[in-house]
Amino acid sequence: VISWPRRFRSPVVSDSMVSSIDLVPTLAALAGIESPHALPGKDCSLLFDYPKETMRAAVFAEYYAKQHWVNPIRTIRTEDWKYNLYVARGREIGEELYDRRAAPGELHTLAGQSASAGSRAGLRARLLDWRRQTRDPLL
Repeated sequence: VISWPRRFRSPVVSDSMVSSIDLVPTLAALAGIESPHALPGKDCSLLFDYPKETMRAAVFAEYYAKQHWVNPIRTIRTEDWKYNLYVARGREIGEELYDRRAAPGELHTLAGQSASAGSRAGLRARLLDWRRQTRDPLL
């Protein structure tokens, strides 16, 4: 949530996928300063003028759990899907797959169903690529 009455006369709402890593580059752009190049985030200030724009095809997340590394989770989320991979002690211990359009409440995983195997495999591959790129310590 950003409030800047001189810049935004009315509320701007966007459904574009953004990540917390986009906060610094976005605030830097709005302030008219250069963002540190080492940061992986994107400048999302475009969304204030064009809220229908798409910033990302997917967002990724990592969660280490309040139990401190007992049950870490790696996630990829697209407009249509969410895939969670559970990792413990260096090995994969479970996964979840949700069709966000058909069942936005994420109540029943589709991970074991053959009808969603292609979506699961594609998301899993993209998540693995991201984990490699970010040097995930759990790989």
